[in-house]
Amino acid sequence: MTLYLLQSTGPLEHEVAHGVRLEVVRFWRGPRRSHDAIVTGTTNTEVAFGLLARLARRTSRWLIAIHNPVGPGAPLPAPLVLLSCTIADSLIALTSGHARGVEHYWGVRPDMTVSNAIDTSKYRRQSDRALDWDVGYIGRLAAEHKGLDRLLAAAAAPEAERFRFAIAGSGPDEQKLKRLAASLGIDDRISWLGHQSPEWFLPRVGLLTLLSRYEGQPLVLLEAEAAGVPQVVSADAGVDPGAAKKIVDADDANAVAEAWRDTLTSRSVTALPISVVNNSPTDMARGYLAALSADSVRIRRIRNVATFLHALFVPKASGGAK
Repeated sequence: MTLYLLQSTGPLEHEVAHGVRLEVVRFWRGPRRSHDAIVTGTTNTEVAFGLLARLARRTSRWLIAIHNPVGPGAPLPAPLVLLSCTIADSLIALTSGHARGVEHYWGVRPDMTVSNAIDTSKYRRQSDRALDWDVGYIGRLAAEHKGLDRLLAAAAAPEAERFRFAIAGSGPDEQKLKRLAASLGIDDRISWLGHQSPEWFLPRVGLLTLLSRYEGQPLVLLEAEAAGVPQVVSADAGVDPGAAKKIVDADDANAVAEAWRDTLTSRSVTALPISVVNNSPTDMARGYLAALSADSVRIRRIRNVATFLHALFVPKASGGAK
């Protein structure tokens, strides 16, 4: 296996498995050798590399793994990326919910899913946990994207007035969010922890909440599953429902607060048994091996022509896929 680096090496180089060849190339040169299959992401550089490999007949299969967040406020892909989605042999989404989001907002349909992976060995189940906080959030402090304004509104609802909150992370809206918490009269029930590791944070909260307006597949939800922590998640996040998750309308502060209460008191959302948490790197590798051996599905790839054309031609606020 060869891992092509289209810019340079970086701090994760030492984590690449032994036996994987690393090569730094410029994308316009394409791969130096022929390969049975090439998997790329969705940046302009990556899709150009994959497209050139196909045109030069240096691969017989090209798969695009879509990890982009999707939703009404998420940036749309660059035109080159969207057009390449109709040419590649397969499109891989993260979850079935993420695949539905790609189809709804991009107009193209992924034909398979492969979940993200985490190191599940870092997390240990603890019975009768002594909780420091009832409700926790860990991640970037970006109010609009991560829905932290929704979290604070729900924290101010009557159903949540007895709950203690922990918010871990940093970001551009930290001071804005602290001012909002003070204006809502809830700042005395919120601990702002700054950057913390999920392994330290998750065992200390009764539940994890994520009320984002758009997502791909948040790693923190996988980490919470591995740690045995139930989750209350916005419907906008596009995640698949399950025994460990309660999906809510995050714009309804009372509904969010009631979901927190039900999860903490009646245990209506329960942690998954560790035996069914399938988010390890080995599970991810199996998913990609299955994708590489599957038949190509390009027929009727464009599912909604109007949506596809809109995504193709509207101005890209982000300057391309991220």
